[in-house]
Amino acid sequence: MAEPRAGAVRGSDHPAPGPVYRGRVLRWSCALAAGAVVSGFAALLVTGEYRNEGPVLLTLVGNHGVHAGDLFVLAGWAVAVLALVVLAAAPGRTTEDRSGG
Repeated sequence: MAEPRAGAVRGSDHPAPGPVYRGRVLRWSCALAAGAVVSGFAALLVTGEYRNEGPVLLTLVGNHGVHAGDLFVLAGWAVAVLALVVLAAAPGRTTEDRSGG
C-alpha cells in the first residue's frame, strides 16, 4: 500500500484544503449571509406600507403594485448584492501581501 503524500487528506491522494481555499469559502459564506439579510430587509420594505411610498407605477393584483419608493429599495438591494459578489469574488491576499514583501 502506498504512503499518502505529506499534507494529504487521510485515505486520499488529494491535498488538504489550504488557507486560500478556506479564505475563499469564508468570503463566500459571509457574502451569502449578508445577501440573505439584505434581501430580507428589502422584501420587508417592498411588501410593507411606509410613508412617502409614492404613486403606484404598476398594478400587480388588486390593491398590490409597484410603487415609486419600491424602485429605490430595489436599486439599493441590487447595488448591495453586486458589491457582495465583487468582494467575495476578489482574489485573496497571498502570504507575500501579508508580510509586506
